[in-house]
Amino acid sequence: MTIIRSESKPLAATDMPGLEACEALNAEAESGALTAGAFLLRPNSELPVHRHRIEEGFYVVSGTGTLLIRDEEHQVAAGDFLLAPAWTPHGFRTGDGETLHCVYMYPALDPWTEML
Repeated sequence: MTIIRSESKPLAATDMPGLEACEALNAEAESGALTAGAFLLRPNSELPVHRHRIEEGFYVVSGTGTLLIRDEEHQVAAGDFLLAPAWTPHGFRTGDGETLHCVYMYPALDPWTEML
């Protein structure tokens, strides 16, 4: 069993304002079938709508925000599990005073991401 401590894979700034992320489980960590990581979306930020050729699951660790999926918007909060089926446009947004911390996971394949 591999244990990856948060100190060795901390959340780090991305090229998207207000978004910090890390990918902890992948081939580098000797994961053969799963890719997983976490992201933190700061207040008034957005993870733009995008899609993958594979399904992607999420678990909301803490906070609140808005899930953008297809042409719909859904409020999400700590404890929620979310599923974006393959090829389904999805993203996240936070408003004033909202911070969203999620864990994401998908099959260990090249996800082929298209920003929409």
